[in-house]
Amino acid sequence: MTTPGERTPPSEDERAPSSRSPRRADNPYFHRGPILDPAYFFGRANELGAVAGLWRNAQCVAVTGPLKIGKTSFLLRLGRPDTQSAFGLAPDLHDVCYLTFEGTGDLTPEEWFHWAWTALTERGDRRSPFPGGTPGAAMPYQEFLNRVLDVGARGRRVTFLLDEVELAAQNPRFDIHFFSGLRHLASHPHVAFVTGSERSLHALDLGARRVGSPFADLFATVRLGLMSSDEAADLVTRLAARSGRRLHTEAAWFVELAGLHPFYLQLLGWLTVEYLDSERALSAGDRAYLRVAFADTAEPFLGYVWDSLSPAARHHLLQRTWSEDASAARELVDAAILQPDGAIMSGEVWGVFAERRLREEETAAKAYFAVERGGNIVREPAHGQIYATVRALVKALEARDFYMRGHADRVAHLASAIAAELGLAREQVEGVRIAGRLHDLGLLATGDLVLLKPETLTGSERRLVETHPLVGAQILEVLDFPWEVKPAVRHHHERMDGTGYPDGLVGDEIPLTARVLAVAEVFAAMTEDRVYRRARSTDDAMAHLLHDAGRKYDPAAVMALRRVLANNGSAEAAP
Repeated sequence: MTTPGERTPPSEDERAPSSRSPRRADNPYFHRGPILDPAYFFGRANELGAVAGLWRNAQCVAVTGPLKIGKTSFLLRLGRPDTQSAFGLAPDLHDVCYLTFEGTGDLTPEEWFHWAWTALTERGDRRSPFPGGTPGAAMPYQEFLNRVLDVGARGRRVTFLLDEVELAAQNPRFDIHFFSGLRHLASHPHVAFVTGSERSLHALDLGARRVGSPFADLFATVRLGLMSSDEAADLVTRLAARSGRRLHTEAAWFVELAGLHPFYLQLLGWLTVEYLDSERALSAGDRAYLRVAFADTAEPFLGYVWDSLSPAARHHLLQRTWSEDASAARELVDAAILQPDGAIMSGEVWGVFAERRLREEETAAKAYFAVERGGNIVREPAHGQIYATVRALVKALEARDFYMRGHADRVAHLASAIAAELGLAREQVEGVRIAGRLHDLGLLATGDLVLLKPETLTGSERRLVETHPLVGAQILEVLDFPWEVKPAVRHHHERMDGTGYPDGLVGDEIPLTARVLAVAEVFAAMTEDRVYRRARSTDDAMAHLLHDAGRKYDPAAVMALRRVLANNGSAEAAP
């Protein structure tokens, strides 16, 4: 990583806003809680039509779908008279109420029947037991049944929209008789249930209590999955227009990053509106910042889904080989990660997250590092576990930042080549090479919003970044290397004139291996793209080192690098 003080500020068209606004009152995107206003509900016309067609024929319907796919918003949309009218359901002849089993874990069946009847007569929706009512009020099932059937006898249709049905199976008081009662009620032609659940109703089992069947046998299933491309674009552009932000040209980028999942599209839209201070279009710097902010905010939700996937599905998600395994593909479709035709993955953020999580779960690397000895590649079985540990640490760092991938390899190659050119012993050369791979390890403790920030760092942010050599050395304290590695990692940002960090060492106080590593790291970083600037040419980078040789950088190491580049003709090779 380049010294923050040497960072080239981004150009005006790349620079992101320097301040973040607090929660905006005009932010129309939803990422917490259900959508209540139909003006903010997008897509799902096919699914609404499918449910309405079944409902019209007195068929019970189970609406299923994974976490955050919008099941609650969907049920609430069904409960609106305008939705019913749009699909030919004659709302004047329907009594519809929404009930959620969330928060009902202590209710008895009789309390639930009383609550359901109260909600039905009020024709409202109840998201918690007895809001404003009397806890403990009870109604026997037979009375509840008679009252509901009496409504039907007057020529009306009764529909209960039951959300979070899985939680009903977790209530030990809701036994087989409770679900049998619901089944009996739904068997009447003027009564219907539309349920919302993550899994199939047949899966509503708890130990020996098989509560899902035969209750589930009454239901046809309509599954909510990813949106269509047109629906996703409509969501992005119409909500952006409500906020006054110029995002009408950004729908393709939103889909590329967040996929076709409505929650992640809404989340990215919310972050974007919070971030933008004006109606200007997104710059390259804006996109880089939002990519990091989005991945960070979405990670808890992605982690929940990831943990629920089978090892086979995780593997196929990472390798993108779902067509070779039908069961893995089906699992990814059900999790709303993959389109049914396998053509579109649910966003770039899923690919990055999956790769990082899979690498984190690997307990050991399968291959040793290759050690370059006189042009021959040999294996080091005696040091295999050390090399495996180094590989795992480097992969953990590279998984966080696209721009870091390959950087450690280049630095290690250049540093070992410089050390060899200076005539250092074989053990020192190997120590410098390993230090090159681990020199930025301490950045694991630096937040992504600082590490990948597209504009110039603030003073406090710069001081945070400057702790990474110390943090890296502290991490390596637990490893017993057969070579000198830790001093080079700790001191690779020291400068010959004492202006470096973390200890402000001067001249020969800086270990030789650290001076070698400093030259290799600066050259590699300057000739690579970063989120805040483009790569400089080899000649420019070499000119910078020569200009500051003796003041910042060890002149012998700088000249050794110059000879290495002249002899090899390129700095791109990696060991």
